[in-house]
Amino acid sequence: MPVSGRWTEGQRETWDLLVAGYRAGLETIRGGVTVEAVRTAFEAAVRWRLSALRTPLAQAAAVILLDRTQSPFWQIHGVGLEPGSFLGPMLRRGMVVALEPMFVVESQGLYLEDVLLVTDEGSELLTPTLPYTAREIEEVMASR
Repeated sequence: MPVSGRWTEGQRETWDLLVAGYRAGLETIRGGVTVEAVRTAFEAAVRWRLSALRTPLAQAAAVILLDRTQSPFWQIHGVGLEPGSFLGPMLRRGMVVALEPMFVVESQGLYLEDVLLVTDEGSELLTPTLPYTAREIEEVMASR
């Protein structure tokens, strides 16, 4: 969340790029899907938006998000008795996981995380729903 309650144009576009990839990853999560498939869906959403990015910050963020050597902290990890535990390559029904893509662009750290129960049909959000997009966050911040 921006401390000021307002995003700069570049931060807004960068955050919404992260949210787009995140939502694509969320839509992919279900039993029998690999962690790699979730990451691929995330990257496809970023790649799809690449040519429309206007700000240098968002353009730099896209390059980082599409180069796995530059975003090594992007992860799906287990949640339970040993948080952050390694899941293995395949998601299975009944797992409780956190989707947590994180990266740094121009000294600005960004990450988003939800806790999910993996089901055969998809996933069930276990953390309270919070605003995702920059606009939604600004509206909440302005109302306080």
